[in-house]
Amino acid sequence: MTPNMERGARIIIHEWVRVKAWDKVLIVTSKEHQAEAKALEMQARKKARSVNTLIVENKGRHVGIFFDDNEAVFDPYTAIIAATEYSLVTTKAAKRAIQKHKKFLSLPLSTNDGRSLLEFDFLLMDTKKSRMMAKLFMKYLRSSGKVHVTTPAGTDMMFYKENRNPGFFNGVLRDGKGYSSSSIEVYVPIEETKTEGITDRWDTSDEPMSRRESSSRAAESSISRRHRQASA
Repeated sequence: MTPNMERGARIIIHEWVRVKAWDKVLIVTSKEHQAEAKALEMQARKKARSVNTLIVENKGRHVGIFFDDNEAVFDPYTAIIAATEYSLVTTKAAKRAIQKHKKFLSLPLSTNDGRSLLEFDFLLMDTKKSRMMAKLFMKYLRSSGKVHVTTPAGTDMMFYKENRNPGFFNGVLRDGKGYSSSSIEVYVPIEETKTEGITDRWDTSDEPMSRRESSSRAAESSISRRHRQASA
C-alpha cells in the first residue's frame, strides 16, 4: 500500500462517506482491487463498529446479475462502498439500498493507466468549492433547453434537456443526500430521442472543451478535461 493510496482511502472514509461509530460498513470489491479494499477497510475500522468485505467477480455481466438476483444483500449494512471495476449503481441491490436511505458510494476503480484510483489527485479537491461551482453550473442548466458540446478533436454534439433537472457529484454523501459517485461532476439527464451531431470516441485531448447552454438565457464556458476516473 502506497502513502497516496492510504491518503485517498482516508479522504473517502472520513470526508466523503463520513463513517460513524455505529455504522455497519460493507466494502464490495474484486480480487484485482483487494489492495484498495484493504486500505479502505483499515480506515473504516478506525471509526466503525463493523466492517466487512465482499469479493465479487472482476468483469462480466455475472456481477450485475448477482446484485440483481440478490436484491436484499445490502440490507444488514448502513454504509456500502462499491469499490469494484465498474459501477453497481444500476443494479437492484444498489437501488434498494439507496431507496432505504443507506449511505452508498459508487467507487468504480477502472482507470486508463492502471494506477490505483486512490492515488489520483482529484480526491484532494476542495468539496466545498466544488459544491459552490456546481450550484453555479446548475443555475444555468435549469434555465437552458439544450447543451452544445464541442472539442478540438471534432466532437460537435447538441443535447436537449427540456424539463430535466441537473445534479452534481463530489464524492460527499451528505451533499448527495446519502448517495454519491467518486467523480467531481455536474450532470443532467437528456431527452433520449433528440441528441444530434457527431462525437470522436478517441477524443482524449487535454485541450479545453467548449460548452454552451442555450435557450432564453445562454452561458458559455470552458472546462478542462481531467484525467480521472469516469463517473457511475
